[in-house]
Amino acid sequence: MTSTRQRATISAVLIVKDEEAVLERCLASVAWADEIVVYDTGSTDRTREIARRFTENVVEGYWDADFGAARNRAIRHASGQWILVLDADEVFHGSPEIVRARLGHDGAQRHTILVENASPIALGPTSTEPSVRFFRRDVYHYRGKLHEQVVPRPGAVVTGPTLALPHARLVHHGYSVAVFEEKGKSERNLAIAERDLAAAVRAGAPARQQALLRANLLRSLVPAGRGDEALAGARELVDEGLLEAPSTSTLARLMSIVAHTYRDAEAFQFWTQTWADSDPTPAWAWAYRAQCAGERGNAEAALEALDRMPTVVVDAAQRTLDRRQLAAVEVWALHRTGRRRHALRVARDAAAAGFVPATPEVLTALCADRPEELRALLASMSAAAWDSFALLCTRTASDLGLDLLAVMLEARPGHVTVLTCAAAMASVMSIEDAMRWSLEVRNANLPQLCPLVAIAQTVDLDPRQRAVAAAITIEAYGQQSVLPWLEDALARVPGEHEAELLRLLDEVAPGLVQPTVPA
Repeated sequence: MTSTRQRATISAVLIVKDEEAVLERCLASVAWADEIVVYDTGSTDRTREIARRFTENVVEGYWDADFGAARNRAIRHASGQWILVLDADEVFHGSPEIVRARLGHDGAQRHTILVENASPIALGPTSTEPSVRFFRRDVYHYRGKLHEQVVPRPGAVVTGPTLALPHARLVHHGYSVAVFEEKGKSERNLAIAERDLAAAVRAGAPARQQALLRANLLRSLVPAGRGDEALAGARELVDEGLLEAPSTSTLARLMSIVAHTYRDAEAFQFWTQTWADSDPTPAWAWAYRAQCAGERGNAEAALEALDRMPTVVVDAAQRTLDRRQLAAVEVWALHRTGRRRHALRVARDAAAAGFVPATPEVLTALCADRPEELRALLASMSAAAWDSFALLCTRTASDLGLDLLAVMLEARPGHVTVLTCAAAMASVMSIEDAMRWSLEVRNANLPQLCPLVAIAQTVDLDPRQRAVAAAITIEAYGQQSVLPWLEDALARVPGEHEAELLRLLDEVAPGLVQPTVPA
């Protein structure tokens, strides 16, 4: 029996800094991995605290303006045969069982998976790109300061092809101007791009090479909050005609996003048209136009843009754009314009084909007062659509999302994706909801996702809620490790609430907490 037939061990590896807003959802999506390594480069928020809920392997590292070097340092703390690299604002979708079964097939030592750049309104991907994210730890590592690449280690023996990995993808939520401006990484990337361009100018590099580095610099201006400057510089660069079509298309796509974000209608029209003109597959530009119309609430404009798209198109890079990827936009627009039955047909077709049929809010509205239609539509989803929709439910951070996840769990009891998504919403759960979901995740042998434990450990929540959650965890599951969090919560309870809380704790965990007797 060859090693490819053995159970593959996987280490999920991240480098992070100040990612408290997105990290929990990311780590919950890879809780199935054999090991998670979080390499922190100097966070000042709750990033490390959140990471330690999912893994003991949280490394307090450092940043040296070199992405490749940082990733390699993180990988040194991993022990799995295979490395899965992802960023904190990415979420894994797919079947862990199928991933393990496919790793190493045909002698492959690295695999590409699809990375979807999600739109700011979560209606569908603006683009989908293959990226090497799984590779053998002993064969590959990273090289490159900014746009790091997976390359063979010195002296490593490389065998087999680089294969695409089915039934797995990452959804990236980081490419919106608002998200970038909240992060400290923008100035870091800009400095790297400025140094690279300056070095090329000093060396007298060819004009086309300098143009590429200028494009990289302009792209780095966007997350630094200098979008107006990026738009002007990009217009000048494109007018010079030094960029080849693929680079122009890449730049035009980002400038289209910037123009839309800044509500610059003239620039938006120019850049989306430039995108369509420079891309052999202009359907990408029409898809983005449809998404933007959806964000503006213009249903008719969204449907008009969608009508310019073919059903399926494959470009020269073998990227596939299926109109059903935009089903969420189309279903919303059809429902908005009173075409409910048409919207349901589009939703069912998309769900069965593996695409998200609608946002949780739209799907709930579409099936209002028709619970049987909602259950049937959810049950009909393919595995890919199912996982994606479950993850979308976490973005609502509300009872609506939890209610939909509960319906999904009824359809497929014990489903890992549903459980991990629900666990990521612990901070918005009532104690009753937390008790139910805690029982579900523990029955699925995923105690590390227990919402009761997460509530007990979250210092920003009401200390009374934390105390009750900790007490129930100890009473129901005998998990004494939450006792310090119970004590911490009790110490934060205002005096006027102590008596009421003690009575409640005595109901859920008799004798666990004794009232203090005055001396």
